[in-house]
Amino acid sequence: GCCLMQSASNRANAVFTFGFGVVLFALILSHVSHFVLKEGVKKVAMDSELVYLVKNRDSRYDVASDLADWKFNLRADMTDMWTWNTKQIFAYVKATYLTRKHTRNEVVVWDRLIRTIEEANLKVRDEYTEYQLHDNGFGLRNKNVTLHFCWDQHPIAGFLQGDCIALDSLKMPAEYTHGGSKAV
Repeated sequence: GCCLMQSASNRANAVFTFGFGVVLFALILSHVSHFVLKEGVKKVAMDSELVYLVKNRDSRYDVASDLADWKFNLRADMTDMWTWNTKQIFAYVKATYLTRKHTRNEVVVWDRLIRTIEEANLKVRDEYTEYQLHDNGFGLRNKNVTLHFCWDQHPIAGFLQGDCIALDSLKMPAEYTHGGSKAV
């Protein structure tokens, strides 16, 4: 009976079980620490200025639409969100508005991929939207568009975490600007 405890398969089983237990403990600790260490965005501010609202007649598409663009300043300190388990943070600005046809319209108009803690302190000045706001139902005139700063924190291990903060609002004009039509 004494030699049975010393067999190679028993030793391998003990080492595997111990190693699996250590890995399981580390994963649980990682998961729990993400919630304990979770910090949000600090010192966040945005201001925006409408550049134009036009009736878009894009020759590439068969559908005409309202088209809006604006420039903005954005400051967001996300350095406290950066932990040992952060792989990257996807930050973006989305525009939300209501129309008669659709009760909820959400469009991403700008984004940035943050891969280091140094990049996590965003300071964007006089930036134009990357993606113009299109509304296929001509529903942008005289509407309020709310701008949200959002982020998705991508961990090395664990679940994706994200949130949004409503920061600014733009009142679209009642009439088109820049001659009322833009061919792209």
